[in-house]
Amino acid sequence: MGLPRTLSVLALGGATLLCAKLAVADPAAESRAIAPQGLAAYRAVYQLSLSDASLAAGGAGGRGRLSFNLSGSSCQGYQEIRHQVTELRTGEGAPQLLELRSATFETADGNGFDFDFESKSGGAAPKSVKGKAKKTSGSGLAVTLGSAKRRDVDLGGDALFPAEYLKRTLAAAHND
Repeated sequence: MGLPRTLSVLALGGATLLCAKLAVADPAAESRAIAPQGLAAYRAVYQLSLSDASLAAGGAGGRGRLSFNLSGSSCQGYQEIRHQVTELRTGEGAPQLLELRSATFETADGNGFDFDFESKSGGAAPKSVKGKAKKTSGSGLAVTLGSAKRRDVDLGGDALFPAEYLKRTLAAAHND
């Protein structure tokens, strides 16, 4: 059971090609990954690196870590937490440390999305953006940015929040 679960985690991370391979490897695991009840919870951690060869050629080098954590259900909604820490080297001066954090919540009906993003670079104070997005009647999207200066923005056009987009992508790959 370990291999199909690994493949479904990678498929849920956005690799739709793996979803097609999953159908051949274990049809039961594929149906669990795309089941009507929603997305499976997962946690993934990636080591990031740019080769030092690019640094020698006048490019940049770097390393870091990226983690994803998805929890929730189609009844409760989905929460995703991401954290990335990257050290970049340009060959000029000290390496620069960049840290990005995000926490999002998508409602079970796919009509609401809360977000909290934070970035820090070097010793600078963190920059953050918090807000809520909600689908409006028709195909609009209302976004409220909650900071010291609250702003409401109405955006036209169809919108899918991440969990709903991922479910539709996996369903389309499943049907091909």
